[in-house]
Amino acid sequence: MSWVIEMIARVLIITGAAPLSISTKKEPNKEKKKRRIKAVDSIQSHYRFGESVMPSSHSGMSILFAKRIEDGTEVVVKVRAKANSFCDRTEEREWRYNTEFMLNLPETEGIAKLYEVLEDKKGYYVIMEKVAGQDLFETMTGKGLLPIAEVKEVMRQLLQALAELHARNCIHKDLKLENIMFDRTPPANAKVDWASFMGGDQSPVKVKLIDFDTVETVQPQTPKKAKDVLGTDQYIAQEAYDGNYSAASDIFAVGVIGYRLLTSKFPYKADIFDDEAGDNWVGSPKMKEIRQKLCNYKIDWNHRIFSIEPQACNLIKGMLATNETARPTAKDALSHPWLNETQRRRSLPNLGDSPMKPSPSLPNEVSVTRMASDA
Repeated sequence: MSWVIEMIARVLIITGAAPLSISTKKEPNKEKKKRRIKAVDSIQSHYRFGESVMPSSHSGMSILFAKRIEDGTEVVVKVRAKANSFCDRTEEREWRYNTEFMLNLPETEGIAKLYEVLEDKKGYYVIMEKVAGQDLFETMTGKGLLPIAEVKEVMRQLLQALAELHARNCIHKDLKLENIMFDRTPPANAKVDWASFMGGDQSPVKVKLIDFDTVETVQPQTPKKAKDVLGTDQYIAQEAYDGNYSAASDIFAVGVIGYRLLTSKFPYKADIFDDEAGDNWVGSPKMKEIRQKLCNYKIDWNHRIFSIEPQACNLIKGMLATNETARPTAKDALSHPWLNETQRRRSLPNLGDSPMKPSPSLPNEVSVTRMASDA
């Protein structure tokens, strides 16, 4: 009957017997309401704070375990004091913009959920999923090197999460072991058929990206030059010391992570990063000096793991290329033979079964993170 009514309406309009305002079109679907930072009178009315997750090296910031009062949900809360966690109002506005952008991204398996962001007179409160497991730095410090099959799965899931971010013109800018949660589900039997698990939902290994304070939206066609060098020593790409951040800068950090997971060492000597507080502005003599040292540095590719896993060496070399245009994208890296092979996985008991003692020359990278607010 609906088509009959529509035909009668059209005839009436044509003959002038009905006003032209008659329409049979359906109303368009309303856009989904965007999530925003919500103002509250007091955060204590919504969440009950617990112990510190980890100490923060940044002024005005802390990360705490918490419980939502309404339903008892356990969460992690990153607190940023309005008084002293931002350099200026411009940085605060940019942080608000990027945080609200993250709030509205679709949920992704490899990225910790961002439940909500609240603010009161004193600060901002980023409410995040409490992810199972430990961060990769804690995992390596306590248990030593991971088996090769697990390293591959970590790299694969990390790149999948990164590909999702990059597809939405987002870059992380502070990828490191501490910002990657690692959870290993014990298999039902001692032997795991990794060939059937790789990249699948049933993988015994789960990896999730956390901490999105440095996440930034970018326009590849019209890149914006940064004023300060942000990130963590060893993970910062050469071009970032000139203020040029891009998806390729994140890929460089993934290369550093891969090198560290396979060898237990960083690709660069720690004494390269000899800057002091206040040196991290783009164009400073010290940032130029560090950039040049990184460009000239000869990474050690003679570690025995690379002779056993030559494809791993090939992939990580590409990720650590000095020229950012020579690095693979996250999507391309996922297609690399080392991450894509389906044949039998090698096990390396001598490398992966003995705990690795924490090295005094490799402190927790959190302590050397550069932030604009440190300047």
